[in-house]
Amino acid sequence: MKNIANKFLKKISLLVTGLMVVGLVNSCDDLDLPKAGSIADTEPPVAAFSYASDADNALKVQFTNLSTEAISFTWDFGEEGKTAPDSVKNAQDPVYTYSELGTYTVSLTATDGLGVSTTYSEDIVVEEGPYQPVIMEAGFEDGMLGDGTGDGRDSWRTSFETVIQISSSPVVSGSQAGKLTGDPNDQRVGYQEIVVGPDTQYDLSFIYTLVAAPAGFLTVDVLDVSRYAKDNEIEPDGDTFADNGETIESSQDYVLGSITVNNQDDPQEYLPASFSFETGESTVVAILFYNKGSVEARLDDFAINIGAGGAIPPSVSFSAEQSSENYLEYTFVNNTKGADTYLWDFGDGNTSTEENPTHIYETHNVYEVSLKATASNGLNSSFSTSIDIQAPVTADFTFEASADDYQTINFTDASVGAESLLWEFGDGFQFTGDSPSHTYMSDGSYEVKLTATSVTGNTDVKTATVTISKVFVPVILEAGFEDNSLPDGTGDGRDSWRVPSGSDLGGVIQITSSPVLSGSQAAKFPSDNSRAAYQEVTVEANTNYTLNFNYTMKTSPTGSLTVSVLNGPVTSKAEVAGATIASKTVNDQSDASAYISESLGFNSGSSTTIVIYITNTDVEARVDDLSIMQTKLPEVLEASFEDNSLPDGTGDGRDSWRTPSGSDLGGVIQITSSPVLTGSQAAKLPSDNSRAAYQEIEVEANTDYVLNYNYTMKTSPTGSLTVAVLNGPITSKAEVAGATIASETVNDQTDANTYIAETLAFNSGSSTKIVIYITNTDVESRVDDISITLGN
Repeated sequence: MKNIANKFLKKISLLVTGLMVVGLVNSCDDLDLPKAGSIADTEPPVAAFSYASDADNALKVQFTNLSTEAISFTWDFGEEGKTAPDSVKNAQDPVYTYSELGTYTVSLTATDGLGVSTTYSEDIVVEEGPYQPVIMEAGFEDGMLGDGTGDGRDSWRTSFETVIQISSSPVVSGSQAGKLTGDPNDQRVGYQEIVVGPDTQYDLSFIYTLVAAPAGFLTVDVLDVSRYAKDNEIEPDGDTFADNGETIESSQDYVLGSITVNNQDDPQEYLPASFSFETGESTVVAILFYNKGSVEARLDDFAINIGAGGAIPPSVSFSAEQSSENYLEYTFVNNTKGADTYLWDFGDGNTSTEENPTHIYETHNVYEVSLKATASNGLNSSFSTSIDIQAPVTADFTFEASADDYQTINFTDASVGAESLLWEFGDGFQFTGDSPSHTYMSDGSYEVKLTATSVTGNTDVKTATVTISKVFVPVILEAGFEDNSLPDGTGDGRDSWRVPSGSDLGGVIQITSSPVLSGSQAAKFPSDNSRAAYQEVTVEANTNYTLNFNYTMKTSPTGSLTVSVLNGPVTSKAEVAGATIASKTVNDQSDASAYISESLGFNSGSSTTIVIYITNTDVEARVDDLSIMQTKLPEVLEASFEDNSLPDGTGDGRDSWRTPSGSDLGGVIQITSSPVLTGSQAAKLPSDNSRAAYQEIEVEANTDYVLNYNYTMKTSPTGSLTVAVLNGPITSKAEVAGATIASETVNDQTDANTYIAETLAFNSGSSTKIVIYITNTDVESRVDDISITLGN
């Protein structure tokens, strides 16, 4: 075998003529394991190997050592009368050349550091004949590499594009298949180099399925890696296509064989496909498959066999490129290999024998275009595909608020190729025509959709969120972690969440498709604590905000998720604690498929840029649908019980604290002038338990708040004061317990003249109106200066 193949024999541990099943001469029970320090070594070595004959010289055999728990090795190559030098028989992966063809019993003895040895023996056959290549992870199943590892795609990785995905449905054998996305912005490629024999014909086969729409294709190429290395003066152990990051286009000069398939009749049915190729002088080839993101594709059960010989028909494929000047004009790019003549049928009665023809259709329609290619040996192949001729159109627009009225938005059309425009403003109103102005009746966020239609009826849609608000509204980019959700229509759902380059804050989050709260994607944090979400967000200084987020986590192991708001950018974990404005750690693991809504209140302080920083601990977690809204603090009327303190300048200090008429919740509180905390008045609840303070207050739903209050009570008799937050209005004492969100009973009677400050945290839940309800038991009490602030 030529030197260029050596690196691949070492790189891929199972390029074998036969894979040896691991065996032991002695069982573990028969081994006397020596002690090593204070920790017993209970793992004996396990001897195992694979082998492959050289593609150029059948007598030369490369052995690959698959032993475990061993540090030294002794080989017996089974050839009588011939002793291998120590450098060969004690090598880890020796190459041994036999004197003649035949069957030999090869033994490998593996020894660990304690002197324990095991031996494995196997008969190998050294014979002439075409070399039989091996495709690793040909069925894309887990655990199929030589050491029992592998995720089904480890052998198919390349720097051409992103690694392929793995699919569990549909499959026809095993439990997994290879998958290529149908997203042009997320193109993936499968690539694997394999050792082959020179001057040999091989048949490559696989099965595939494509989803029904949009129209697309799947191409499988075999590339000449040896010739690429020679042409580019690369050393035998040097880089190849994938290592150099070559493009698919540049690799086409080295195609030995190819097939393009496009049957989309039944996405649940796998179809067979195969083609033959000649290796020529090549001893290393690469299997390359791709679809350029045209349509979601799945592949399975790759196989390569020695061909029957004889002439090989051409590999036929082509692509159609629409002119940017005339939508009826197409140029057909011929990707056929091994052909000399071509016959095109454009589907409208016209034909051509050019290699790469250009054709102008008379009208838009769906046409079946076919190409018949004929080789010099007289063999021919055909390939056909449909083209749906549509005038291209791109929908686009910009918008800005009117200088005279913030609720009036001026939209400017920026579409290209549009014959008609339909605007949908997200509030039930529509408009047909160019660049409208629209006035919204209420503040809020609206999704505006523009549908642009071309002269042939082709459509394109652009959507954007318009926020109507007097105040500045912070924007979280890729808040739902969806593809193409950045303002310019790009993004992979996590581009805006990457930590600063060179920091130790964590790797970029993963993206998951299940479970999600809305859309089709969510952020995923694996259980190894290695990932983090990080985004800088512009805010207004000294402003109250609420950060809303939704999360779910697996039921085990025990762990948590922490969402923090930082007062500005950081570059290391050591800076996080000092920069934290607010933080919340959540740990509800009751249902891995159900999202839980949470909120985190904070004040921006002097910062105009804050950072959202999300991490997890020990358990896989997912996050979706984040938002920030400016928080208007709930207003407690007559909070200090002063006269004339209502917004209109009236009030006796207790007008806002009266219980509902006809209820049994208690009489109106009394007003006292001593002692007071501030001002000249405070609320008084006499010791007969007959009075109560009751006030309904508007709040934001699902928001954390803190109720702040101050109290004092006489030193006797023994009694208490209870402050409760209810989830809405009530009319009787019987309803109090069921309506209580949070409650606190205090009873410090040490000093009747000194007020004690207390706080009561609560979350508003689904309520947009809560009730503060204050009662006392058996002792005269006073309350002053009540407020509600954001919680953490």
